[in-house]
Amino acid sequence: MNIVWLDDPGNTGWAPPTLQPGQTTTTSIGVNGAAIGDFVLVSNEIPSWPLNPKIGFSGQVIGPNTVSVLLANYSSEVFTAPSATWHARVMKRVSP
Repeated sequence: MNIVWLDDPGNTGWAPPTLQPGQTTTTSIGVNGAAIGDFVLVSNEIPSWPLNPKIGFSGQVIGPNTVSVLLANYSSEVFTAPSATWHARVMKRVSP
């Protein structure tokens, strides 16, 4: 299997809401050419991330040109993430 990066990564400014223990929240990022089944890498510009090892985030393509970013609080404490720019980079599987 060969992997090809899409040339146009997406980004968005996001101020996630405060998350209670066990809560999740999502936002969407537009990435031209993204399709369901593509691989997604998500990052943010928070220099000290992870602020808590029980806070996680992930991304997946949920529709044409759309990546959903999930932020989850797996801790037993209330968590407030700072506002930041979030990035999504998509890789496509291509036949050799």
